[in-house]
Formats: sequence, C-alpha cells, structure tokens
Amino acid sequence: MPKTKKKRLHDDTEEEVFTVEKVLNKRIGSNGRGEYLLKWMNYPESESTWEPEDNLDCPDLIEAYETKHSKRQGEGKTKVTSPVTASKKVSV
Repeated sequence: MPKTKKKRLHDDTEEEVFTVEKVLNKRIGSNGRGEYLLKWMNYPESESTWEPEDNLDCPDLIEAYETKHSKRQGEGKTKVTSPVTASKKVSV
C-alpha cells in the first residue's frame, strides 16, 4: 500500500498529497534527529527529499530500508586481526 505525506500549501486551505515510493538513504540532521531520503512516486529520483523521521507515516518502508541496510553492513565487515597475527604474515 502506498504511503503518503501531506503538505500544507501557503494559504493553509488545501493539502497536497505525496506518495513515498521508497527510502533511499538515512542521515542524522543538524538537529541531531534521524532523516530519511525519500523517493516520491511519479517523480524522478532527482526530486527526492530529506524528511524528518518524526514526520513520516511509512513504517513498513523504513523497516524494509533498515533491514536491507543492516544486512549490507554485515556482509561488508572484515575480520580484524591482532597485531601479533598480522606480524606473522609473510609476503613471498
């Protein structure tokens, strides 16, 4: 089910509704709170925007992003060896 975000227009009489297609990235904003980069349905990726986590109503899309992102981080981890082990390696 598509998730939407309502945006009040300048005159406060109408609201424009945007639908989140997917979450592209995450960062910590200048206020120290989480923000997500959102790809909007029917808009090019160049129109994606950073939105505060507190303003979003798309928990399933956020969860999907977090799950995918945490799996990628786990795959990219390398084993750290102790200095003793590392010093025993010899190039031939």
